[in-house]
Parts: sequence; structure tokens; C-alpha cells
Amino acid sequence: MNMLQGIYEKPGNIILVQTDHVQGEIIGTIIGDLYEAGAFNVQVIPTITKKNRPGYLFFIDAVPGGNPQIESIIIHELGATGWHQISSNHRHVETEIWEREVRFDTSEGVLHFTVLIKVIKEKPKVMRPEHSSCLAIREALHKKGVVFSLNEIRQSIIQQVTETQS
Repeated sequence: MNMLQGIYEKPGNIILVQTDHVQGEIIGTIIGDLYEAGAFNVQVIPTITKKNRPGYLFFIDAVPGGNPQIESIIIHELGATGWHQISSNHRHVETEIWEREVRFDTSEGVLHFTVLIKVIKEKPKVMRPEHSSCLAIREALHKKGVVFSLNEIRQSIIQQVTETQS
């Protein structure tokens, strides 16, 4: 396997919050609030905590040094009175976003769309269509009465872009 040459590293910060008192139905709202406050990524894992209570572990990828908005959400929305701030090294490869045209053949004719695709610079055949592009295509197709799953849309985009790169 050919390894990538350009692996980069930058300071990172993971905030770990353990809860056993948050109602499950508000988790999605809190995730959205954390993103609005500047979180790069949020992961929530269900757990069983002390006294066999259901709980959640929140992993919040944030800027190093803390973020008062994120900490306010932890205190006021999650109701947590403590959390862990873990300094880390974020390792990554260089990527870029391509904008490409794709087409879908339907009973109403050919429909053209512009999509955004994330690629690894050193390995442009390693690509991932942006989810927002796939959702927009699915919605436009549904309005025309054409049903494609997100997986079918994603695979079609990858195939079309790969063929144009060859």
C-alpha cells in the first residue's frame, strides 16, 4: 500500500463530558448548539453509568485553549458541573474541495447538478461527495418524482467524477 507523504499535525483539544441526567430527546439540539458555538465535531456515545443509569459521553472537538460558548452549553444545557479538556495532536492529510457537474438520467430527461467533493490532494481518486450536495440532489429528484437513495446518489457521483478524471 502506498502511504501518503504529507501527513500534517496541529494542536487539538477534545472536551469529554460525562452525563447521566440528560434526556435523550434534547441531545440533537445540544449537538446543534455545540456546532453553532464553534465545535469542529461532536460525538455522543450512550453508556451505562453509576447506579446503572443510562448516560452519554460527549466528545467535542474544539479549538485549543477552551471556548467560553461551548463551556456555557456544557454547564447550562447539559447541566454538567465538570468536564475533561484533553490536549491532543490532530493529524490530517491535505484535502481540497472540487466542484463538479454530474448528471442523472430520469424518465423526465437528463438532470444536471453541481456537486462538491472532498478529495485527498495526493490521492485524488480518494473522494467523498459532500453530504449537503447529495441531499440537494435527492430533494431535487424527489420533486421530479424520481427516487434515488443517498447511497445510490453518492455512488453515481463517485463513478461519474472518476470517469471524467481518467
